[in-house]
Amino acid sequence: MRVEVRYLASLRERLGRERAVVEAPEADRLTVAEVWERAAGQGPLPAGVLCAVNMEYATPEQEVRDGDEVAFFPPVTGGAPSRGEPVMACGRAPEHGLGPRNGGRRRDR
Repeated sequence: MRVEVRYLASLRERLGRERAVVEAPEADRLTVAEVWERAAGQGPLPAGVLCAVNMEYATPEQEVRDGDEVAFFPPVTGGAPSRGEPVMACGRAPEHGLGPRNGGRRRDR
């Protein structure tokens, strides 16, 4: 299995690289969090880091497949839910419409 990894924004600067490749035997089933550990060499996925698989928000527990692209990026500012709820890290908050398919606009406005 071969997975392309991209680091965006301040993560790219912190790690000193934009891309990495993780290779594993086909029998291995890797999660997004395990991809981070193998590629970044920085220990567990830091709290608050957002992730995407093939340009769709993903959770750390999501399994990746051969040929997937996994991206890691810092939390973005603004657009937080108005009820004081935190924006989910490494995941999507569909009840607020956060995500690439609607341009990041909230559904309740």
